[in-house]
Amino acid sequence: MGKGQVVLLMLITSMLLTVAVGFWEAVHDTEGGESGFKVDKRIEVGHDLVDGAADAASKAKDTVKSAAFGASQYAADKAGEATDMARDQMDNVKDFATGNARKTLETFDATAKAAKAYEEAKSKVGEAKDKASQTATVDIKGNYEAAKEKASKATADLGNKMTN
Repeated sequence: MGKGQVVLLMLITSMLLTVAVGFWEAVHDTEGGESGFKVDKRIEVGHDLVDGAADAASKAKDTVKSAAFGASQYAADKAGEATDMARDQMDNVKDFATGNARKTLETFDATAKAAKAYEEAKSKVGEAKDKASQTATVDIKGNYEAAKEKASKATADLGNKMTN
């Protein structure tokens, strides 16, 4: 039942009560000297009108009460739905944040491992360079000494050939 219907029902009930009260007063005003039958009939009709107005008022009250309860229930249902939606959204945000934090940690771990591997490789390259340098130095010295010996021998052979 809509708001306008409730207001209309309350207005009709109010009018019926006003008429019933006026009729009740008129029925009980027997100073006019009317016969008992007419007075009894008026009283009966008056009682019927008052009962009808009371019934209408009771129905209006029940209708308003029912509409208010329905509106309250509707509001409670919508509030519950809003709460559920908010909870779901917060769960989504939490999952998103947790996933991003996990990815960030994984990236950080991967970066740390890569940095460690780089440092190890750099150290090994340095060691290899040092060994190569030492090896090259020994080899170069050996080659130099061998070349010097050959040059000295060649010079001596040349000197012997020139003198002979």
